Amino acid sequence: MKIFKNITAVLGVALLLAACDKTASHTKLSREEALRLIIAKPKEALRTNQIRFGQMEFSFSPQEAPNVKSVPAKVSATRKLEIERGLITIIPDGRVVGASMGEMIQYYTYYYNVHPTEEGQRYLIKDGIVILGNRVPNAVTGMTIPSSSEMGQTITAEFTYKVVLTPYGKIANTGGVSGSPAVDENKAFKGEAEFVLYDDGWRVANITFLENEENP
Repeated sequence: MKIFKNITAVLGVALLLAACDKTASHTKLSREEALRLIIAKPKEALRTNQIRFGQMEFSFSPQEAPNVKSVPAKVSATRKLEIERGLITIIPDGRVVGASMGEMIQYYTYYYNVHPTEEGQRYLIKDGIVILGNRVPNAVTGMTIPSSSEMGQTITAEFTYKVVLTPYGKIANTGGVSGSPAVDENKAFKGEAEFVLYDDGWRVANITFLENEENP
């Protein structure tokens, strides 16, 4: 009977220690796990810009008109880059309208259709809005000690990230899209993530990208 009591006591201690270990591992958040959770959290694109698709028109003088090719020379530098990088196609729709004054033709208007290619559609969200770049976290540099808040146990982690530009973003980065500031893909920027402890472990509650703060 005494032996049975001793065995029961030992098993009880073992179960208690196992429970403590499980609780400890459940509440612990390593930098590696924090980075994995930050990367897995869905994030909005760095920024987007509206690209015009559909009908375009160009006017040519009577002297220019006979030399008009399938893609007119009057296409903007941005559109030319989009064509060169396989993002769009510009196809004439066959319509030509002449504007005259009396019996003399002043100019001809040629109509074209602009469509995204299969490659261009990869970065198209909707209504001509395209993804210019994405923020990619690459390292957690510091974490606070777990603390209590209205949400429960929380941890704040500081991390670094880089900007990875899409082909549209690379065009914008060369000044092809006015109003888009240049982005250095080699620079590392700072960010912060807030974690909350749930019954199944830590979850990312909020991510803040500090776009104006570079990591030294």
